[in-house]
Amino acid sequence: MITLYHGSSRVFNKFDLRECGNGDGRSVGGWGIYFNKIREVALEYVIKGGALYTCHVYEDGFWFDLDEEVDQDTLIRIHKRLVRMGLPVEDTAQFHREYMSDEAPVTGEQVYKWLAVTLESERNASSFLRAIGSDGNTFLDRGTVDAASKTNNTELLENGKGRNYVLFDEDNLSIRSMETYDELQYKPGDNGDN
Repeated sequence: MITLYHGSSRVFNKFDLRECGNGDGRSVGGWGIYFNKIREVALEYVIKGGALYTCHVYEDGFWFDLDEEVDQDTLIRIHKRLVRMGLPVEDTAQFHREYMSDEAPVTGEQVYKWLAVTLESERNASSFLRAIGSDGNTFLDRGTVDAASKTNNTELLENGKGRNYVLFDEDNLSIRSMETYDELQYKPGDNGDN
């Protein structure tokens, strides 16, 4: 289990994958529910009428890393599932030829994009990866990487910090707390309090 943060433009009691795509319109990490390990990064997505959610995410598989090279075992599992799905032979042959050769390493991002095109949507690519045991995608948050390099603060990237997580299954999380936009704006001393 890991603790992750989600900034939203809305307040709700339960995450619902049917709402995916109704956020800020960016899907740099694929289809799913977006989280970050750094609270301050998630805060950037909270607007008036929204909230910050602190969640426990239960891991029962592996995170498909979009930044890293995909290992041969995972590529073999993907290829076998594509064949079992009855994908056209030319598609499975293309995957094998382009992504399973030892000539050039292939990143998770390359494989995810290929799956999204071949399976006709990011949603289908995410569902496919979930079926082979992936909890979701993960990738480095570019803003955090930039901040770490500008400030020489490598702590921002230690122990998986600075990573975005795109969860494929809303049943693998629980909301631990929710702070509304208004609650986040309140500071001691406001309204005459000390």
